[in-house]
Amino acid sequence: MRQEARGKRQGIRLPPSVRGLLAVFRPALFAFRRRGATTLLLSLLVMSTVLITASAVSQLAAVESSLAKNNNETLVATYAAESALEQGAYRVRNTTDVTTSLPGSRTLSNQAAWSRTATNSAGALVLLNFPKNLSRGFDFFNADNPGTGGKGSVKITIDSCDGTQWIELGYQEFTYPSYTLSNFKQIRYSCPAGTNVVITTGTLLSPSYAYRLYIRYVDGTNATLGRVTVVGCTGASGTGTCDLPGVVDISATGTYRGAARSMDLVVPRLSPVTGVFDYGVFSECQIIKDPTNPSPSC
Repeated sequence: MRQEARGKRQGIRLPPSVRGLLAVFRPALFAFRRRGATTLLLSLLVMSTVLITASAVSQLAAVESSLAKNNNETLVATYAAESALEQGAYRVRNTTDVTTSLPGSRTLSNQAAWSRTATNSAGALVLLNFPKNLSRGFDFFNADNPGTGGKGSVKITIDSCDGTQWIELGYQEFTYPSYTLSNFKQIRYSCPAGTNVVITTGTLLSPSYAYRLYIRYVDGTNATLGRVTVVGCTGASGTGTCDLPGVVDISATGTYRGAARSMDLVVPRLSPVTGVFDYGVFSECQIIKDPTNPSPSC
């Protein structure tokens, strides 16, 4: 019984010849096991790197495709907004009230769409890099409300004068729509040194008349004035509500799928306004510039 128990604890005893072979090949077997584990680990690392790289490339391709799609949709939306502005600028010459005739919307055949609003005044006339001896004319009355201009003074703001500049303001007073001319005046103002110099005309204008004004940079050391802002005010000396009458401010938003683009156009109310863009796009019909031959209608 003791011998059987001892045999169970010790296990099976191999013959001496087998034990000799194992002693010879044991280092080689352990080295093979180590090399196999290392190879497997390296294989896993390489496969993981390949998978991560493939995933990153796939995501990058998806992002690039999405950006290209968004750019195309934005371009279509831009063309739709330009189409609305071009058509609105044409209609300014053929309507009596822009505030009621220009606002609206349209869906085009390619499923792009635009919406448009309009007002008969703008915030201000802004002249950037205004050159010497160049005149800029503009209307000071609301053509949709003929007979009166509604403005009592002119307010001119000039950035960064050095004390040598002179500004000339001229105006023609008349009644609209008969165009009966009245007073014409020409006044020069010096621009004292300082930043954002404001010049007002006092009680120069009468709200009961319409006006055509011009402004000119007469003299100064600089070849241009960096920024000149002109508005008309309902009160004397630049007081009251100040804006720029005699113009039409058209705002349009073009949409296509998920893209939207908004644009704004300020044009004179009684001056030629077509040809703002050198092309017309996404129009349901041809835009005819000849008012005597308006068909096909847009």
